[in-house]
Amino acid sequence: VQAEIRRKGVLLYLKDGVKAFERRGKDLAVCLQSGKEVLCDAVILSIGVRPDTKLAKDCNLELAPNGAIKVNEYLETSHKCIYAIGDAISFKSPLLGTDVSIPLAGPANKQARICADNIIYGNKKAYCGAIGTSVAKIFDYTAAATGLGEKALDRAGVPYKQVVTHAMHHAVSMI
Repeated sequence: VQAEIRRKGVLLYLKDGVKAFERRGKDLAVCLQSGKEVLCDAVILSIGVRPDTKLAKDCNLELAPNGAIKVNEYLETSHKCIYAIGDAISFKSPLLGTDVSIPLAGPANKQARICADNIIYGNKKAYCGAIGTSVAKIFDYTAAATGLGEKALDRAGVPYKQVVTHAMHHAVSMI
């Protein structure tokens, strides 16, 4: 992915934190921790997802270590009259059995349907979790991932092997 982005003329500065952004006329200066400054028209930050669960915390709902709202298999929180879904929740991983958060639209959509049924009909449908599959089109390159990433496996102490494939694709470019 990095090679494809660079082939298209995009500069990447990895593992060098941003210290500040400064306006320089029409340009934006990105001041990096290393002391390097980059003048640019636009900046794209990829810094992860953190659930906004202040309301849940204020309501004393049980939260996971990452701040996500813990739910059971019926998407109930620690307060049985409150349900939660989407990027803000933590649920049992079907791969590890430990709490995970998977901030993707597909699982959130499925959670919403199950949650609505459970609210209307009583807890009859269990959410079995998600393993987290994503596909992205980056210029002429398609990247996909499924399951747990290296960091999550390292944290869980699970040995793993990494596989990279170069196959045909059918994803549509969003860029």
